Amino acid sequence: MYKKTRTVRIGGAGRTNVLEIGGDAPVSVQTMWKEGIRDLSADALSSLLERIDALSALGCDVVRFAVPDMESADSLIRIAEQTSMPLVADIHFDYRLALRCLDN
Repeated sequence: MYKKTRTVRIGGAGRTNVLEIGGDAPVSVQTMWKEGIRDLSADALSSLLERIDALSALGCDVVRFAVPDMESADSLIRIAEQTSMPLVADIHFDYRLALRCLDN
């Protein structure tokens, strides 16, 4: 028998784009960012944001980034400050990276 899942909200806290997943929400499209995000220059950040906008235009609802180190966590914070797309930090083995991403 089908059991309804719990609804989870991604985004919020002043964000303009809040996404609900699970429960009665429609299926969400998520993609994993393929490239590292360490040491983003202003030009690289601008290009990355344009690519996130292009993903959104194609119907993507969430972008997941690998966060293997503190530099990547700091870059993800910079990205999140400049896009309304809900972002997910894919973190392995170091809770401090998750805490850093949650700071913002």
